Amino acid sequence: MGYPLGFIALWTNSFFASGLDKELMEQSFPSILMTYLLLGVTIGVLISLNEAQFKKLQEFVKDINKEAQVKEEKESRVRI
Repeated sequence: MGYPLGFIALWTNSFFASGLDKELMEQSFPSILMTYLLLGVTIGVLISLNEAQFKKLQEFVKDINKEAQVKEEKESRVRI
């Protein structure tokens, strides 16, 4: 939600700028917009990779717990 609102704020700022600010925004708006879009893509990719890594970590923890439970059951059978 914040990313689209930031884009709207950038666009609104460039649209309502006046005087020297307007000239500066007209010159630098394409660069600012490209930087903002590339940052959004980069953050999106990082979030996606983080979610995938977290899912794999959860699977790893489940596998370790299952292995520990199986090992514990085997040891309890040997004791009997």
